[in-house]
Amino acid sequence: MKGPVPMAQTNYPGFWSRVIARGLAYLALMLGASALAYLAAGTWPRPVSLLVVCAGSASAAFLLAVAVQRQREAEHSLAQRAVTLESVLNQLQGELEEHAQDRAALARANANLQGVLDAATQIAIIATDLRGTITLFSRGAEKMLGYKAEDVIGRLTPEIFHLATEVQARAEVLNRELGIKAQGFQVFAALIRLEQHETREWTMVRRDGQHIQVELSVTGKCDDQGDITGFLGVAVDITARKAAEANLLRSEARLAAVLNTAVDGIFTVDSRGVILSANLAAARIFGYNPGELEGRPITDIMPEPYRTRHPQFIANYLTLGVARIIGKGGREVPGVRKDGSALFLELAVSVIRNDEEILFTGILRDISQRKADREALESAHQKLARRQQEVDRDLAMAAAIQKTMLPQSDVCFPGLDSAWSYRPSQIVGGDWFSLFALDGDRVAACLVDVSGHGVAPALIATSLANALRSGGAIWESPDPGEPFATPEQVLARLENDYPLERFNMFFTIICLVLHLPSGRLLYANAGHPPPLLLRADGAMERLEAGGPMIGIGLPQEGAQISLNEGDALLLFTDGCIEHHDEQGVQFGMEGMEKALAASGGSGAQAVVTRLEEALQAHGAEWEPEDDLTLICLRYQPETYC
Repeated sequence: MKGPVPMAQTNYPGFWSRVIARGLAYLALMLGASALAYLAAGTWPRPVSLLVVCAGSASAAFLLAVAVQRQREAEHSLAQRAVTLESVLNQLQGELEEHAQDRAALARANANLQGVLDAATQIAIIATDLRGTITLFSRGAEKMLGYKAEDVIGRLTPEIFHLATEVQARAEVLNRELGIKAQGFQVFAALIRLEQHETREWTMVRRDGQHIQVELSVTGKCDDQGDITGFLGVAVDITARKAAEANLLRSEARLAAVLNTAVDGIFTVDSRGVILSANLAAARIFGYNPGELEGRPITDIMPEPYRTRHPQFIANYLTLGVARIIGKGGREVPGVRKDGSALFLELAVSVIRNDEEILFTGILRDISQRKADREALESAHQKLARRQQEVDRDLAMAAAIQKTMLPQSDVCFPGLDSAWSYRPSQIVGGDWFSLFALDGDRVAACLVDVSGHGVAPALIATSLANALRSGGAIWESPDPGEPFATPEQVLARLENDYPLERFNMFFTIICLVLHLPSGRLLYANAGHPPPLLLRADGAMERLEAGGPMIGIGLPQEGAQISLNEGDALLLFTDGCIEHHDEQGVQFGMEGMEKALAASGGSGAQAVVTRLEEALQAHGAEWEPEDDLTLICLRYQPETYC
């Protein structure tokens, strides 16, 4: 806007010249008028009077000239000021019209900008002043963060939308790497003051507490002089993108893990015959370092004449569709290692087609050792067959020796009807039992089941047979008032003599002593299935008392019951209850109880026979997986041998 036109200043030399000229004119007029007055009166003044008249006329003429001149100049000045004022008013009117146009244009620009901001609902646009107070909060920001513009503008800073831990971590990075100390909102503005722009990924917190991943770009708002007056942040929600990237990374990691842990070589080749990828197994098979095969022609791992012919094989497939090994399953092919040595491979090749190219995927396995092993295996089979014949003879002899340690079928005890059955799962088993007299009134019975099968369990069983023999030291009573050790004392001594760490085996055992005259039965059970007692009146009992298996160093417990005439006691190994049918259903304790109950009132041999038939009927085939041992003791005080 131009300044006002300055008022005209009085030009004093010109002013006085005009006053003098005008005064002389007025003086002439006054003197002429005075002369005419004297002439009309017919008199003439005296000299003194004439002098006074002349002097007064001169003064009056001069004063009048001054007054008139000042009036004339005042009128001229007013006219000039009026013109100047009109010019200023016209200029102001023009400027007001320009300002009105500018305001209209600015309003249209603001409306367009607001329209753009309102339409950008997928991004958040937030502006702040230098202190961080929010001055703009777009519709996209409302949608993304769940806040209303009126709730945040002029009230909050963008720091409220961020995780405090991330802001603090960024502050530490700025301090450590750039020496910038910033806290709170200034963490976002620190670099802007230096670089005018920063883009980073942040975690933002919605009003409902939900976390979202964003890419935030922050710039400075500058005035005409380039000074920063505030900050502008534009945030894009990248939560879905980050989730997709994470899923892709996990998928690639899983695929890489599968490929790199696969024992077979896996590679891809393009239509030019160049290896694009090869897993660790492929590199190892051909003697290359990881990654060294990639970019090499596939013919580098082929011997002649395949190396020379391979390009033609690919051309035939691409142009004519003639496949030599593609899609034909595993085939044996020769190969060559990095050091030039030959190997044999089992190879399967498939084709991957897409819009851009054709790729070939190969899966291969080094079978060089397999061929050598096959020949060695055939030789070993022959040696093994001969050795097996020798072992079978030895096992048969051991089985025969083991059977000699079992009670003989003609053993008889007055007052006791007894019978037993033993069926090993192999030629030599780990079950052993004995029935013998301690003296004229007492009969002892022991049933042992050593873990495992074969020679080692049989040796343990043989050692136990020697330890538990009649008259052995293990039966000596520590109590002078008792003739023999109790069953739990016997088991305690076995626990001490057969620790698990010494033999690396454990065994279960049930040991009992029956006083024939009274029917008093003492027993101790170390991890064995509980014996079944069928009373003469048909009642069924399980003798549950007992302790853990022998070998783990825990104490054993014993118990005693009284037998009545006709009571039948059944001892058995776990192979009986675990014997299963074709569906895997075990015979179980219920099967044992049912078969025993069905034989009520029968002699001991009839009971054993009944149990054998029931087990055989239950099994898919009468080929048990474990040793089967049954012992039946029927108390008959009036029985004599």
